[in-house]
Amino acid sequence: LKSKEFELNNIGPTFEAFAVCLSRDIKRIETSMESLYELNMGAFSDDIDAKYAKKVVSCIAKFTGEPFKNPKNVFEATRNLDCFLSISNALKVLSVNLSKLSYDLRLMAGDNLYSVAEISLPKVQPGFSDISEKSNTSILEMVSQVAYFIIGMDTTISFALESAQLDVNVNLPIILCSLFDSLNYIRRAARTLKEKVFDGIEIIITNE
Repeated sequence: LKSKEFELNNIGPTFEAFAVCLSRDIKRIETSMESLYELNMGAFSDDIDAKYAKKVVSCIAKFTGEPFKNPKNVFEATRNLDCFLSISNALKVLSVNLSKLSYDLRLMAGDNLYSVAEISLPKVQPGFSDISEKSNTSILEMVSQVAYFIIGMDTTISFALESAQLDVNVNLPIILCSLFDSLNYIRRAARTLKEKVFDGIEIIITNE
């Protein structure tokens, strides 16, 4: 749409801002994933074991087609698992931005006594109101709740990592469980947001 009313409503720049923000989040996740490609086969005391570790990682990289590699310092890689915190932080930032985006869409859709509707959202759940046209913004509310959950998972991973001792971290199960849950929840929330909200958004054009 390139009508004058569309420009006046300022919707174009708003959605462009959404896209720029999410693009930055994707790049942040891709950057944080680079450290996950380092496969730590353990700290070895002789060249034979080190050569074996390199060969194993090389075979895994060839088999999976992913750029796996040996860590530059195996002792450091054994003691510190902050690579998991990096990806967790990136997922948290994405979830927070998606939640903020959801709040913005609710305001733009007039889901507030003091806001004027600029867009129309797909109706996914009838509202508990005497007004028949009222529809609950359930999907947007779900996205925010997922963000709250992922913030909690990120906090769990943070405490689990800082409490490790030397090269032993007994908290690895809860670290991986929290990370996998965050990945699963944000993946499903983002897909639902696209299919149930963004694909059906309609812009309200006024003739004023």
